[in-house]
Amino acid sequence: MQYGDLDHIKSIIRKDSTKINEKNEDGNALLHIAVHEGDIDIAQYLVFQGAAVNVKDNLDQTPLQIAMHEGNVELAKYLISQGADVDTKNFFSETTPLHTAVDKGSIEIAKLLVLQGANINAKNIEQESPLYIAVKRGRLEIAKYLASQGADLNTRDRRGKYLLHEAVSLGDLEQVKFLISKGVDINAKDKNDSCPLHDAAERGNLEVTEYLISHGANVNAKGAWESVFLCRNPGHFGKTLDWTPLHVAVHQGHLEVVEFLISQGADVNAKNNEDETAMVLAKKRDHKEIVTLLSSSEELAQLSKARKTIEKTSVKKPPPKEFTKSKPFPYQDLDFGHYYALVIGNNNYQNLPKLVSAKNDAQEVAKTLKNLYGFSVELLIDASRSDILLSLINLRNNLSDQDNLIIYYAGHGWLDKEADEGYWLPT
Repeated sequence: MQYGDLDHIKSIIRKDSTKINEKNEDGNALLHIAVHEGDIDIAQYLVFQGAAVNVKDNLDQTPLQIAMHEGNVELAKYLISQGADVDTKNFFSETTPLHTAVDKGSIEIAKLLVLQGANINAKNIEQESPLYIAVKRGRLEIAKYLASQGADLNTRDRRGKYLLHEAVSLGDLEQVKFLISKGVDINAKDKNDSCPLHDAAERGNLEVTEYLISHGANVNAKGAWESVFLCRNPGHFGKTLDWTPLHVAVHQGHLEVVEFLISQGADVNAKNNEDETAMVLAKKRDHKEIVTLLSSSEELAQLSKARKTIEKTSVKKPPPKEFTKSKPFPYQDLDFGHYYALVIGNNNYQNLPKLVSAKNDAQEVAKTLKNLYGFSVELLIDASRSDILLSLINLRNNLSDQDNLIIYYAGHGWLDKEADEGYWLPT
């Protein structure tokens, strides 16, 4: 059947009224074609003459679905007013008109469809609801509307990913804030046991990472993290990899996120299912700055472990029989000297990446050595080479043979212009 102007269509229908629902080789009836062309006058005439408003083409698409795909709000509103099926699904993607309205960003049509009773939680072939599509496309206004109308906030797609996973993957902080404000599970796991924090770490989004952790995300959660490509392969679902967010951030080379995770208590010694720590992954990927950062963090972790061991073993026990008051402790006259520490943290660089944790780590180490172990501590923050050398000279002049000195340094170091190479470190 050939399509023409309104007069031509009227002429065809007057001659043979059965033509009104006749389909061409693509399964398109006259109403499909009118909607494709965006011709509301012909569409209205055809419906008035009895055209089937829910007729389907070879792809199972109704005129309403075509209007939605074309973004024709006027035609969509008209067809809905004439009884178009608001829950019809197409053949390939199983999307409903509401899915399409959300995808196109038409809150006006979305509201109209919901008012007409459209299934607000209908799923497409990817098991995505209209709300999931709204989050996926960054349509915050529509997402808020659908949520206010009772859309399921715990919906998952075929990968088992929740709305929060999707918002985090987009790096959309406003959507993340909205979903958390609605009470979604911040540590929810997908089919690979990955939490939203794993996704934030993968993408290197520091702002989202900070927000998630500040609202209760488990910094040491273990999940079967895989790349996005592998996650789309159903054969990888359920494969236990036991990656923490730190493993993920290190693997991807996101230095700032690595620093922040460590500052929030990420376990630098946590191992995945292949017995790999974050350090092993950093070396595999040749992330030199991260290797340096992890080295200092591992030292701090060892200090913390030593402190806990001392605390555990320092419980008072009755003295051995040979060390009673009648027999004084035989080594009481030994002099083990004094304990000193020079703690340095540098983060003030013009041409090098900032090391946020260097300064923080130095301050924490200084506090630990002073308060828990009784060291006399000198703390240098953003010190120059001359500052450090002066402190070392003073210590050398004042230390006795029995005294003990620990030097802790965190930072890139200071450029040795005399040697014209490398970075000077106080070792």
